[in-house]
Amino acid sequence: MKARQAEASITKRVAVVLVMTLVGATAARGGENTLVIDVNKAGEVVSPLLFGHNLEHTRYAFWKGLGAELIANRKFAGKSVTDLGRGKPVVRGEPGPDGVAAHWQGLGGPTVKFELEAEGPPTMSGSVQKIFMSNPGKSGGIGQKGIPIQEGTEYKFRIWEKSDHDGSMSIKLKSAGGKAAYAENAFAVHARNHWTEHTFSLKPRKTDAAASLEIVASGPGTVWIGAVSLMPADNFRGMRRDVIDLLKQVSVPFLRWPGGDFSFNYRWQDGLLPVDIRPPTVAVIHETLPFTDNYDFHEIGTDEFIALCREIGAEPFITFNNNPKIASAKDAAEWVEYCNGSKDTRWGSIRAKRGFEAPYAVKWWSIGNEVQLGHEKPGQYAAEIREYAEAVKKVDSSVKLVASGDGLGNDGMDWNKRVVKESGGVFDCLSVHAYAPPASYASDKAAAEYANLAQFPEKRLLPWLAKVRKDLDDNAPTGRRIGLSYDEWNLWHKWFTLPGSNKWEVGPIDAVFAAVHLNMLGEKASELGIECACYFQPVNEGLIAVEPFSAKLTATGQVFALYRAHQGNRLLKIAGDLAGINACTSLERDGKTIFVSLVNQNPEQPQDFRIVLLNVPGGVAASARCLVADDLKPNRPFREQPLAVKVEENKVAGVLPKLSVAMIRLLLP
Repeated sequence: MKARQAEASITKRVAVVLVMTLVGATAARGGENTLVIDVNKAGEVVSPLLFGHNLEHTRYAFWKGLGAELIANRKFAGKSVTDLGRGKPVVRGEPGPDGVAAHWQGLGGPTVKFELEAEGPPTMSGSVQKIFMSNPGKSGGIGQKGIPIQEGTEYKFRIWEKSDHDGSMSIKLKSAGGKAAYAENAFAVHARNHWTEHTFSLKPRKTDAAASLEIVASGPGTVWIGAVSLMPADNFRGMRRDVIDLLKQVSVPFLRWPGGDFSFNYRWQDGLLPVDIRPPTVAVIHETLPFTDNYDFHEIGTDEFIALCREIGAEPFITFNNNPKIASAKDAAEWVEYCNGSKDTRWGSIRAKRGFEAPYAVKWWSIGNEVQLGHEKPGQYAAEIREYAEAVKKVDSSVKLVASGDGLGNDGMDWNKRVVKESGGVFDCLSVHAYAPPASYASDKAAAEYANLAQFPEKRLLPWLAKVRKDLDDNAPTGRRIGLSYDEWNLWHKWFTLPGSNKWEVGPIDAVFAAVHLNMLGEKASELGIECACYFQPVNEGLIAVEPFSAKLTATGQVFALYRAHQGNRLLKIAGDLAGINACTSLERDGKTIFVSLVNQNPEQPQDFRIVLLNVPGGVAASARCLVADDLKPNRPFREQPLAVKVEENKVAGVLPKLSVAMIRLLLP
C-alpha cells in the first residue's frame, strides 16, 4: 500500500513538472495556479439541492417581478400597520380623504361619493370599493395610472361587481392624460344582491409604459367593485412566462416558499379559496412589502406553487407558519396531508376534488423561519419542534423536517446547541442562514470589495459552517448526524431593510461572491453535512431583473446558469497550488466529461492556470465559456467571450482574465 502511494505521489509530481515544461511557464500575472485532478477518484455527488433558491413574497420579488398582475391594490385593501416591534409602527395603504382605496383615483366629480366597505370571504376578499352616484344621468367610477401595456398583446381583464340598479359599466385603457383610448369594453349591470364576475380580453392599439385604467358605471345608484385583475393572457397561473423561462435557464432544482419572514404571516388555507376572494396577507415586518402597502394579495397558493415547481423542475421546500397567534402543529399536519395525503384522507380528498388527484409528495418542510430572532426561547422552540414533529409524522413519516437554527454573526451558537440537544432526535436538518456584508460599488472601494468578497466564503463562511457542524455533532443524540439546511445566503444588501431609500443593485462583485460560494458548496457540502442550500432570492433581488416588458439575467444569474453544469455530477478533488483562482471540479455521470469552474479572485490582473489530469490515457479535448466584466459598475451583466485553452495530451493551460468566471469542459478520450 505504501509503495503504491509513493508511486502515485511521484507520478503526480512528475505530471506537474511535465505540464509546466510542455505548456511553458508564462510571465507571472498574479501567481501560478495548478490544478491536479485524478479522474479515478470521483467522490460524492454534487447535489442539485445545493443550487436552490428562495421564493419569498418580498418587495418586488412577486409584485412587478414574477407576478403577471398589472393592477395595484386590486382587492381594495385598506390601512395596514406593521413593524413586529422593531421600532415605530409603519402605516400604509390608507384610503384617500374621499374614500377611494390607495393607488386608485375617484372619477365623476364632486357629486360621486366613495367608501371602502368590509366584506370578507366567502363572498369577497376583505374590503370592496363602494361608488354612489346621486345625480340622474351622472356616471362615476375609479381609475388607476401607471399600468404598462403593449400594442397587440392580449390581456385578460376580470372584474367583480354588484349593483343596486340596472345600468352599464365601461372599462377603458387610455393614455395617462386620458385623451387617447387604447382598448375598451362595456357590459350591462343589473340590480342584484350578489356578486357578478365579468371576464373579457383587451388588446391595446398602442404601447404605453404608464397607461391609465378607467372603470366607470352609469347612475344614478350605487355599485360595488370587489376585485379587478389585468394580466397578459399567456400568464402561467398568474405568473410571467418570461421570468419563468429565465428560472428554467438558470436551473432551479430546489425552491423554498413562502419564506422567510413572510411565512410568519401566511395562512395556507386561504390559498384554497378562489384567487379573487383570498384575503390579502399583511406582512409583520415593514420592509418586507413596502411597495404593496404591507400586503401580499395571495396570488400564489399551494397549488400554484407546486405547479411552478413542476414547470421549472424544482423540488418544493415549504416553510410552516409557527406563529402561535394564527397557526399550530395541527395546521402544519393538515398542510402536509393536503400535499401528501391520498384521496382517501380528509385533506387529500380536498386536493383531489380541486383537480389534483395524485399527491404532491412534498418531502422538505421547515418548522418556522429564524425563530431565534423572534418570539421564542430555545427551550420553548425545542418543545414546539417535538409537537410539530409528532403531528406531522403521523400524517407522513417520510418527510424531512428542518428546524430553525442560528445564523452567521452569533458565534456562541447557544441556540443551536440547546435545540439540537433537546429535540435533535425528531428533526432531520438544522436551518442556518448567512449573509456577507453588502458590496460597495463606489469607484474608490469597488476593487477592495471585490477582493474581500471573492474570498469571504473561504475565509469567513467555511470556518463558521465547520463550527456549526461540530456543535451539531457534539450535541446530537448518539449515533445521529443532523444535516444542515443552508437555506438563505447572499450579500446583505441595504435594499433588504431600507428599500424605500435604497435601490436594488447587483453586479460583478455579487456574481463573483456567488461563484466562489457555489464552488465552496460543491467542494465542502458533503463533509459539512450540508444537504441543501438556497440563495436569497432570484427575482428582482439577485438573478433576474424584471422590467415592464422584458426580463434579463443579472451577472449573478449568468453565474448560476453557467454553474448548472455541476449539478448531479461527482466531485473531483483538486490538488496543487491555487494562488489567485478559486475552483471546483466535477465529473459527469457518464464518466466522459469534466467541468472545471474557475473564478479570478484578483480584481487587478489575469491569472495563469494549468490543469493536469491523472489517469487519462491519451489526449483530451477542451472548450471554455468565460464571463468577463468590463468594470465594477453595478447593474451590468457579464460579457461572454471566448477563452483560449492550450491542450497537450492530458494537460490544459490558459489565462483567466481579470474580473471573470469561467467554466472549462474537458472531454476524456
